[in-house]
Order: sequence, then C-alpha cells, then structure tokens
Amino acid sequence: AYEEQMSPVHAATKLALETGNLTFLDVVCSKTVFPPNGRLVDKNSQTPLHIVMRTKPTERTVQVCEVLCRYHIDPLCKDQWNKIAQDYSRNKSDKRIPHLKKVA
Repeated sequence: AYEEQMSPVHAATKLALETGNLTFLDVVCSKTVFPPNGRLVDKNSQTPLHIVMRTKPTERTVQVCEVLCRYHIDPLCKDQWNKIAQDYSRNKSDKRIPHLKKVA
C-alpha cells in the first residue's frame, strides 16, 4: 500500500474530477509503478476508483473512470468500510459500472 495520505494517482484523479484534465491523469498513471496486485490505496484503503465512484455519474466521471481502468486498478479492492468501488454507485444504470466490470 502507498504510505502517504494519497498517491499521486489519487491526487491526479481528484484534479481530473474537478477540472476535466484527463491528459494529466493519463500522464501520472503512465509514470506510476502500480503494485502487481492493483492495490493502489490511500489512508482509507480506497483506490482512485473509489474516489470516482463516490461522485455523481457525469460524462466527466465516466471519462475519468475509463482512464483509470486502462491501468488495471483493482475494482474489487475493499476499503476500510469493506466496500468495493462499485458499492458507492447509487444507480444500477451508472455508465461507469461496465468499465469497472471489464477490469474486474
């Protein structure tokens, strides 16, 4: 697990959600050495996918989810509340869910 409060990928994810800057997120992800098990977690054991799925589903959040899923972050990783990223979606037709299922 990453030792800091959050990894650079977590920070870039938050920035992408706020600004829509997917290029920066993609560059940070491409320069990151991901753990072999895909468990890039913050202090709450949440992956960047948890952060995305805690937000409302919009075109921007779908795009951020797509970028993160390209880097095979584990969508089945459970956080300290025993939830996977998909558990934070309140809508069964959430367009982000198919991206999570592709890499699961």
